[in-house]
Amino acid sequence: MLKILKYENVKRFFVFLLCFSFLGLSKISTTKANAIVSQPVKIITVGSAVLVHDYGSSADWSITNAHMANTGDTYDLTTNNVYIKDATNGAFYEGYACVDGESVGYTGRTTSNVYLYSFATSGTIWTRGFIIRNLASGTHTIQIKYTRLGTTTMYTDTIYVNVP
Repeated sequence: MLKILKYENVKRFFVFLLCFSFLGLSKISTTKANAIVSQPVKIITVGSAVLVHDYGSSADWSITNAHMANTGDTYDLTTNNVYIKDATNGAFYEGYACVDGESVGYTGRTTSNVYLYSFATSGTIWTRGFIIRNLASGTHTIQIKYTRLGTTTMYTDTIYVNVP
């Protein structure tokens, strides 16, 4: 067996096989990550947010009644604060959230109406969780809007929420 492994061609074959295996695995994992977000901008989770404690410059929130979101669907909330988690596939400028056609703030930072809850990245997939605060009772249209870097094309995703 050792005499067979000493031949240069056999050694090269095993090195080639090893490299090919790693390249194949990396391609599979990249494809799987990109399959999470098939469109450039997507709302992936919606739920109710409960303010646990306000520290002034930061706050603790509890997310309840969370659902995987589908474009155009309507979701019933249990509070007047809505939790949205969105995902973008690729490089985008900072996005913003709209309620009933009016901008309420950027998705990537905390403002008076929008609280940045979480942020993560995996390869080309960027996710942001944010809370839109103090919605009035009734049905609202929630949109997220992003512009891809280097273009003027606006990408949006829309859901509807019922606030008690």
